[in-house]
Amino acid sequence: SGADRSDAVVSTVAPTGLGDLPPDAPLVFLCHASEDKPFVQLVADGLRANGIDTWFDRDDLGGGDVWDAKIRRVLDDVDYVVGLQSASLFAKEVSYVNREIDLALDRQKLYRAPRVFVIPAVIDSFDSVLHDLKDLECVDLSVPAGIDSLVRAIRRDVNHKVRAG
Repeated sequence: SGADRSDAVVSTVAPTGLGDLPPDAPLVFLCHASEDKPFVQLVADGLRANGIDTWFDRDDLGGGDVWDAKIRRVLDDVDYVVGLQSASLFAKEVSYVNREIDLALDRQKLYRAPRVFVIPAVIDSFDSVLHDLKDLECVDLSVPAGIDSLVRAIRRDVNHKVRAG
């Protein structure tokens, strides 16, 4: 359960502060199984504490939103998609989250290496890595301070984008 994994999200990366995020903060879409929401909230909090903004359905979908259209629009606008892989996600043979992953992987094809768009992250076991994401290096968020690896991956790509731009 998410409560059992909470210590894995403690960050040791130098935080930028818990106040407002800078206007140029990278925006990360958190793609996940609904059963993992408590853990995903911890990931969102860890990223925000490190100056990285997140799009998390629990926080960003509101009453009356046409969620399919909004999610498709957001996937076109975000800087990164983090696919939070878990046993719950792995078990979803039929689910909207599979469409989110497909849309993200389609957008990944627009980027030339070494640029990154999709970042797979494992939150409970490498036994539940999705076949569609197997060729991409996974960040392990199931270990203490695992959020650090995710923050470093995003910062590394942001720095590459700035140097290339």
